[in-house]
Amino acid sequence: MHAEPFIFETKSWRAYRDLIKEDLGLAQVLEQGHRRQQETFNALMVYTRGDPVGLEIRHPLRAIWAFISPAPDSGYRVTYFDERFFVSHRDVKDPADALEDLVAEGFAIPDRGALDRCSRTACWNEALKLEAARFATEYVTT
Repeated sequence: MHAEPFIFETKSWRAYRDLIKEDLGLAQVLEQGHRRQQETFNALMVYTRGDPVGLEIRHPLRAIWAFISPAPDSGYRVTYFDERFFVSHRDVKDPADALEDLVAEGFAIPDRGALDRCSRTACWNEALKLEAARFATEYVTT
């Protein structure tokens, strides 16, 4: 076991690295999970040259994607979507922290153009029409 240096480190990896100095036995137990997340995070940060804003990333076990974008007011937004439509979103302060959270959730595969591909489907178009109708009835007054 050794804690090799990474260009970009997650908070949990920094905590793990500090733990090695204090409790080697516990550190060995925790290493495998932290190392996998750390390696994925580092690879994605290198892939994005340290700026994950705009990164489209796929979960390897489910047909769901996420991307990080500037939020409308301030900060950043993580938006989740699948083949049918947007699933959810959450606002965050820091894009690197957002990516760290996504990696902890299992997202690991960069997938450039995923939103464009999904949004061109008939299913997505139908969902967009339903969302527009919902918006019109809930927010537009006559």
